[in-house]
Amino acid sequence: MQTGYETRSLINLCSNNYLGLSNDGRLIDAAHTALDAYELNDGLIDVAVMQIFKSNVQPTDIVLYEDQLHWIKSFDYEFDISKPIPFLSFDENCFFRHWALECGRSQEHIIDIVLECSSTAGIASAIVSGLGVSLLNGRHITPEMQVIDNIFTPPPDVAYVIRSNRKSRSKAVEILTQEIVREVGNIGALRVA
Repeated sequence: MQTGYETRSLINLCSNNYLGLSNDGRLIDAAHTALDAYELNDGLIDVAVMQIFKSNVQPTDIVLYEDQLHWIKSFDYEFDISKPIPFLSFDENCFFRHWALECGRSQEHIIDIVLECSSTAGIASAIVSGLGVSLLNGRHITPEMQVIDNIFTPPPDVAYVIRSNRKSRSKAVEILTQEIVREVGNIGALRVA
């Protein structure tokens, strides 16, 4: 494929979006879950600590922590739901970003990504600065932030899990998993890094 000044090989999985599914958050979430499962099942990785929607927890997962997602804004920030809603987003791989965009489409809200940041600290600073609304885990909410109720669809709960390669019999993976569970148990809940 040639793109202006560069020629490179690409795999195009959705050149025609006839069904409107290439941006569907549910499909993207399922693809990420499948990719994680593929990497684990194929033995490319032995263990993964990941955040997923609680509804995607598998019976073999070890749940470290569960949390709620909330729509958040600063107390000072006012927005008009009849206009595009400025959305402060984690990066494009964030599974709940895709959920928020899909939610906006289904509720006829126009969600406009105005900031993309991969760090929780960056998103939290943008919220407190009044740059827009975001989705944030309950454990990251500070007193300077306001939970938005009764405007948007309530987001699904999330879980932090350890998912292991079922074929792996590695003692190191077993010890690592036990140590992670022990450490999380010692602090009572995961903390912001």
